Amino acid sequence: MKKRIGIIGASGYTGFELIKLLNSRREIELVVLNSETCVGKKVKELYPESNDELTFTNYSFEEIADFSCHLVFLCMDEGYTKMAIEKLNCKIIDLSRDLRFSDGIVYGLPEIYKSKIRSARKVANPGCYATASILGAFPVVKNKLAKQIIFDCKSGYSGAGRKPSYLNNPDNYTDNIIPYEISQHSHRAEIQKYLEFERISFTPHVVPLFRGILCTIHIILNEKIKANDGQSIYKEFYKNQPFIKILDRIPELHNVSNTNLCCIGGFEIDDANRLVVISTLDNLIKGASGQAVQNMNLMLGLKETEGLL
Repeated sequence: MKKRIGIIGASGYTGFELIKLLNSRREIELVVLNSETCVGKKVKELYPESNDELTFTNYSFEEIADFSCHLVFLCMDEGYTKMAIEKLNCKIIDLSRDLRFSDGIVYGLPEIYKSKIRSARKVANPGCYATASILGAFPVVKNKLAKQIIFDCKSGYSGAGRKPSYLNNPDNYTDNIIPYEISQHSHRAEIQKYLEFERISFTPHVVPLFRGILCTIHIILNEKIKANDGQSIYKEFYKNQPFIKILDRIPELHNVSNTNLCCIGGFEIDDANRLVVISTLDNLIKGASGQAVQNMNLMLGLKETEGLL
């Protein structure tokens, strides 16, 4: 029996990535592709690279309930989720920030919370910056080696979404780098909460490329270790995680583009006892839709890597 899946907010970047990842899977049936702005249009009218005949819908919550969906993805702006979860009696993965600080909601970072995700009915999909940052620092924090952590992150402009804004206006980011929310970005609190470490600084930047995140992580250590020891800690911690690749070199965006991988490397230590780690991922896939599908696989009892490797 096919798993009936809905996507609300299907015409945005993350919605389209979900369509691409799910539409070719034989065990999945996409029954809801809601978009208030594109209802009735073919997906390929908005995204010419699409080669299917799917059409955007705009079903009511009552109509969606009639489909008896196994799971619905919410790809809407902040503030929508509360109404949706009150109306829909199915498993939900929310890609906005609405549920990330809610009690009783499972945080959808599979490398850390896999067992909880498997039994969850509602999952808060992590933010893209938070995913790169937490995965890039968690092994050190878990081993109680960190005194302070500084996250210096660069993202493609797709992270700002399709809705026009200063950050995704080509006139602003072309031949330019835009730092923004340099000390109080919302992902800072998210990183602190799920990294379980308070002493962090986080600064994001938009760079002139469409997709990808590269996070340079400066970890001030509280004891002396060798660079090889740092790398070994990561290899041991992530040894059974199919989407984490620990590299013997500095990772680049080319290593992760259009994949659900997070590549981590660097592992150099300077004379100030600062471990430098580089974490990279595709912000639209591992940072959003791919991770959401990874969570869906776990929640529906499917193979975690199905449709992603």
